[in-house]
Amino acid sequence: MPPSDVLSADAEHLLKKELIARQLRQEIVALQDHPLTVGALLGTNLPASVDPSLIPDAAKFPLLSPLFNRLLVAFPPFAAVTDGPNQFWVNAGKFVRLFAAVDSGGTSRQTARRDLLANKMVEKIAAVLGNAIRTTGEMEAGKRKSLDASKAFTDVKRGDEWVLGDVEIVDTRVYKRKKLLSSTEVLEYIISSNLNGREVVVVRDYVAFKALHKELIRRPNMAVPPLPALADCPPEGPPRELACQSLRKYLVSLTTQPISSSLRDFLGQSEPVDREPSQEEAAIRAEQITQALELFKTELITPGGMTELFKKISAADDIADLPAHYHFVVEWWRICAAAALQQTFVDHVRAPEHLRRLKMFHTRASYGTWAAILKGTNPVTIFNVIVKLLLARPFGTHCLLQNAIANAIDDEAHAILEEIAQMEKVLGNDRDLAMRAWLIVQNAPLGGYDEDPPRDFVTEVLGFTPEKESLQRDAAEKLLELHWRVRRMKQLHDLVMQDATVDFAKDLLAISYKPLAEAYRAADPGHFVRDFAKFIEDLIAVVEKEQAKAFAQKAQNTTASEPPALRPFAGLIARHQHRIYKLIRGAISTSPGKVAALNDIATWMDDVAKFFRGYGPAVDLKSLVDANITDEAALSRDLEKLRKHKEARRARAADRVMRRVRGEAKGSSVMDELNAELGEDSGMGRTDAQLQQLWMEKMREEEARDKEGGSLPPRSNPMPIAAPASGSSSGNMLQVPETRGLPRVRSYGDLGSSPNLLENLLDGNDKELTEEELEKRLLNLVIDEEEDAAPQETPTVQGDTGGGEAPVNSPGIPYTGVNKRNREWKDPLGLESVEKLGPGWVAALGAWLNAVKEGGPTE
Repeated sequence: MPPSDVLSADAEHLLKKELIARQLRQEIVALQDHPLTVGALLGTNLPASVDPSLIPDAAKFPLLSPLFNRLLVAFPPFAAVTDGPNQFWVNAGKFVRLFAAVDSGGTSRQTARRDLLANKMVEKIAAVLGNAIRTTGEMEAGKRKSLDASKAFTDVKRGDEWVLGDVEIVDTRVYKRKKLLSSTEVLEYIISSNLNGREVVVVRDYVAFKALHKELIRRPNMAVPPLPALADCPPEGPPRELACQSLRKYLVSLTTQPISSSLRDFLGQSEPVDREPSQEEAAIRAEQITQALELFKTELITPGGMTELFKKISAADDIADLPAHYHFVVEWWRICAAAALQQTFVDHVRAPEHLRRLKMFHTRASYGTWAAILKGTNPVTIFNVIVKLLLARPFGTHCLLQNAIANAIDDEAHAILEEIAQMEKVLGNDRDLAMRAWLIVQNAPLGGYDEDPPRDFVTEVLGFTPEKESLQRDAAEKLLELHWRVRRMKQLHDLVMQDATVDFAKDLLAISYKPLAEAYRAADPGHFVRDFAKFIEDLIAVVEKEQAKAFAQKAQNTTASEPPALRPFAGLIARHQHRIYKLIRGAISTSPGKVAALNDIATWMDDVAKFFRGYGPAVDLKSLVDANITDEAALSRDLEKLRKHKEARRARAADRVMRRVRGEAKGSSVMDELNAELGEDSGMGRTDAQLQQLWMEKMREEEARDKEGGSLPPRSNPMPIAAPASGSSSGNMLQVPETRGLPRVRSYGDLGSSPNLLENLLDGNDKELTEEELEKRLLNLVIDEEEDAAPQETPTVQGDTGGGEAPVNSPGIPYTGVNKRNREWKDPLGLESVEKLGPGWVAALGAWLNAVKEGGPTE
C-alpha cells in the first residue's frame, strides 16, 4: 500500500500548509541575508540603477518572488512613487536591511517569545497561502474546509431589542454660554428615559435637539415630526412650560418608531443594556461570533466581495440596519478595542503615565480651531504642506520628521532609565551588580546571545543562583530586559537618522497622499475632530475610574472585579461606535468619481481575495509523498502531530474569544496566549507592579505640581550610551542618545499664549492662506532659528553588503559572522518524515508557480 493512502483531504491540507510554512521560513532567512532584503524579490524586475550582481538567483526565492510580483507590486498607490513601484521596493529593502540591525531579542524570555510569535505569523501566512494552492486530493473531495461558503449562520437574533419608554423632561436650568466678548443665557432641559429597565438622566439644550432632528430627517425609513421652533432660552412661566411640553411630545413621537443610535445617544442610552453572561450564554455568544467572523471573511473573498461590502454599508443608515452577522463582527471589534484600551490604560506597567499624557494632550488641544481649519481648508493644500514640513531640512542634515521621531525615542529611553533605577533600588543599589548587567547587554552580539546550553545571566548578574520564584530573580530579569530596551532605543535612534529612512518615508507619503486626500475630502474632518474630542473626554473619565478601582484592589490584595474588566471600555466604544460608523459610511458612500484611488484599492483587494480562493492548477501532493516517503507509520505519526497542533491552536483561540466575551482582561490577548504556550503567568509580576506604582507616584507628583502652578524640573542633557565613570550613580549608567546638534523642535510652551500649533496659524487673520504662506508659518512655528549649531554626523547603521568595512551594530558592536544570530529554525513538533518532502515540494509547485508568474485573471 503506497504511503499516500493515509492522506485524506483534511490530511493533505495540513501537510500542504506545513510544507508551505517550511519553504517560507527558508526563503525568509535567505531574504534577511540578501543586501536588498525585500527588494531582492523583484528578481529580474529590479531597476536598471541597481548593481546587476545583486540580482538573486531565481531558485533562491521560488515561492516568495512570484507572489510578491503578482500581488504586492500591483498595489495601485505604488504607481505614485517618483521612480515607480520597483524603486519603492528597492528603497524599502534598504530600510529593512537597516532595521535588521535592531535587536529583536535579548533575554531568553524575550527571544523565546519573539521566535514563537514569528512562527505563528509564518503559520498564518501559510494558512492563507494554502487556500490559493489546491491539491488534487482536495479537488477530488469537492470541498475546501477553510473556505466552506455553504456554512449557514444560524440562530442569530437581528440586533438588540430596544424598549424605550418613560421619556420625560423633568426640569430645566439656565446657564451662561460664554463668547469672545459677551455671554448669552441658554436653557438646558433635564431629560430622563428608560431603556430596557435602565433609567438615565441627561442634560440637553435646544441646539442638541436641532442636531438630532437634522440627523433623523436624513433617514428615508423614518417619519420624523417637525421640531418645535423655540428660542434658546424661553422666558419663565407659560412659555417655558410650553417649550417643555412641545419637546417632550416630539421625543415621545420618536420612540414609536425604530430606535436609532442617534436617539439613544441623545438620551445617553448608547451603551448596551446587558448583564454578565453565564458560562453557557458566553459559550453560545462566542460560537456565534466565531461563525460570524468566518462568514464575514468568506464573503470578502468571494468575487466582488469588497464591492458588496461597500454597498451594504452605503445602504445602511445605522449599524442596526446591517446584515445580522455584521452585528457580531462589530461586537467582536468592539471587544478587541476594549481589550486594547484596558491593556494600555489599566494593565500596562506605565498605565498611569499613559493617562497623564492623554490628559495633558486633551487639556492643551484646541479642537475647535482644528475643526475650523480642517473644514475650511483645501485638503490637497493641507496634505502638501504637512508633507513638505515633515521632510524639510532647515539646517541641511536631518529633516523634521527624523528629529521628531528621535525626540520621541529619547523620551522613551529616559522613561526606561527611570525604571532601571527602580530595579537597581530593589536590588540594593549595588554598583557592581548594575555594572555586570550593563556589560552583559552592551557586549551582546546582534540579536542577543544564542548559546547552547544557554547562559544563566541572572546568576551572572547577582553573583549567586537565586530561588526560582524569588524577588531577586524577578528583579534581575527585569533589569536585563530594561537594559535591552535601552539598547534597542539607541539602535532605533541611529536608524531614524539614516538617509535610507528618509527615502522610505518619502515613498510612503507619496503612496498615501492620494488615498488620504480623497478620504479627507469625502469625510467631514470638522465633525471627526469634535467627535474625537468627545471620545477622549469620555475615555479619560472611564480610565480614571478603572485605574482607581484597580489600584484599590491591589492595595487590598483582592482580585474581585465587578463588572468584568473589559465591560467599562466596551461600553465606552459602544457609546461612540455610531459616530465611527457615520464617518466610515460617509467616506464609502461618496460618489465613485471623488474617491478613484480608494476604488482602485478596493478593486485590487477584490483581485487578491479571489486569488486566495484558489488559483492555477492543482498540485499532486500524493505523488510527491509516494516518491519520497517509505515509512507510512512515520507519516501517520507526523499527520497526527499536525492535527493535534491545529486543535490546540484552535482551542487557544476559542478560549481567548470566550474570555473576551465574558469581559475578562487577563488571558485574552495574543501575548497572554504566547505566555501560556511558554508556561508563563499572564498576570502582572511583582516587579511590574512596583514599576506601575512608580509611575503612579510620578503622576500624582506632577498633578500636585500643576495644581500649585509649578512647572516640571528641567531634564538633564542627554548623553551617549557609555559605561559609567568612577563614582557615578548607578541609576544613570545608561544614558539616552545625543540629539547631535539637531535643530530643536519647540515645545508647546514655546508657542506663546496658545499651546496649539494650528491655532497660531490663524494669527488673527481671516484670509485664506496660500500653500506657500501656510508652509512658511508652520516652519517658523516649529523651528527654533536661534539654535543653529552645525549638526554632527550620526554613525551609520547599515547591513553587510558583502564588502568593505564591517558594519557596526548600534551600541558599537561590529556584527561579523560570529555575532550574527543563528536563525536556524528548530521544529517544535519533531516531525519525522515531512522534512524529506522539502526538496521536491518546489518542483511539485512548478505548474502553479508558472501560472502565478504569467499572471492573468484570477479564477
